Amino acid sequence: NKASMLEKSRTFLARRRPQIKKFEPEELQFIALMLMIAGVFYITFLPTMVLVISNLAGVGMNETFTFWSMRFTSFAVVANPLIYGLSNKLYRVGCFYIIKSIGAFFCCKKIPVPERLVNPDYE
Repeated sequence: NKASMLEKSRTFLARRRPQIKKFEPEELQFIALMLMIAGVFYITFLPTMVLVISNLAGVGMNETFTFWSMRFTSFAVVANPLIYGLSNKLYRVGCFYIIKSIGAFFCCKKIPVPERLVNPDYE
């Protein structure tokens, strides 16, 4: 009787065990991208967080640290498109097309739109 109850409880637990989702490669790339961007965001805001906490604690910081912590914080604005551009080929193609279009505009030329930007199924 105890053996059958133990077997029933095992089968009940086995049925209730949550299924682990397997991620698609695109999902894994997106997760890695978001982790990189979040990591850079926290790293660039760390000096400013130290500055704010030290000011709240009544400990003054020198002007050089204040200056560079604010400049380092603004680096997150520059780093975000760079990280995205390094990890996404379509984003890179679009950026290069915009840069070439600006140059072509001043030279009174027209450049064709890359096939990758026009056709989403382009490989």
